[in-house]
Amino acid sequence: MSRPITRRLLLRGAAVCAAGRSLEGAAAAIDFPTRAIRLIVPFTPGGPADSAARIIAQPLTEALGQPVLVDNRPGGDGSIAAEEVARAAPDGHTLLLATPSALNYVPAIHVTRPPYDPLKDFLPVSRFASFTYFLFVHRSVPVDSMRQLIDYARVHPRQLAYGTGDSTSIIAMAQVQMSADIEMIHVPYKGGAQIVNDFMAGRVHLTIGTIDLIDKFRGQGQPLAVLLPERSVRAPELPTFSEVGLPQVNLLPWTGFFVPARTPAPVVARLSREMVTVFERPELKEIFSQNGNILAGSSPEALETLLKTQLAAWRKAVRFAKLPTI
Repeated sequence: MSRPITRRLLLRGAAVCAAGRSLEGAAAAIDFPTRAIRLIVPFTPGGPADSAARIIAQPLTEALGQPVLVDNRPGGDGSIAAEEVARAAPDGHTLLLATPSALNYVPAIHVTRPPYDPLKDFLPVSRFASFTYFLFVHRSVPVDSMRQLIDYARVHPRQLAYGTGDSTSIIAMAQVQMSADIEMIHVPYKGGAQIVNDFMAGRVHLTIGTIDLIDKFRGQGQPLAVLLPERSVRAPELPTFSEVGLPQVNLLPWTGFFVPARTPAPVVARLSREMVTVFERPELKEIFSQNGNILAGSSPEALETLLKTQLAAWRKAVRFAKLPTI
């Protein structure tokens, strides 16, 4: 004679299932990793993000006990790499080195047909590095500070041209104009090399780029502000945008690690724990600092908060800049 199904039996069954899932997750954490880990980088070899990934691949290999192999999947503003990770087995053996291009810019411009949902198709693991960007002005513009630049642009609307070669510079300059209530001419480029040539020749008056441009532009341009919440240790004399009265310029050139959704929580916790520990190594921090960048891990929760706030900021800037959406 079968027993009647009561609420107590249903609750007991649910508890058994939950315990089973918990044990499975714990077992996954104990066994993880069981093979090489693919670290998918959405850029070609040799660039800043790829170089950063290769610097930490060996220390992570030592910490995890399995090879961490960099796998370059460039194209589509990072969406090709992100889609591959979203479709990968959710077991922690496939990591995405995410940047704002893939998880902020692509979702912001793909309104009707997004290739993935950055908040639902991935799980955050840890922050990685913050890259340092500066706003540069050509010497032909008679200004010596960010405040003077804003005043000049207000008096001369649409007479200054700025060049951009990536999504970070596009959105950062949109935020500058939106926050300062100024209007300039946008000149988009496919990459940074042509911007350098045109900036040196004075064909564009402003651009946003990394610290190496300080040496390249010497004599032809100067940096006015740093795109970070705090001043850069490599150029401590330069103010942040908040310090010059533009706190709404809150774009962060961040990077972080993500895994596919449904990856077991113990696996995510193990990855995050090892990354935070590795990223605290003084010798690694020094290597990143030499290039003006900041190496720092985080909890998955902190990375999720960053992703949400930056996604909102990018979507607002895309609307302001009237960038074409899909």
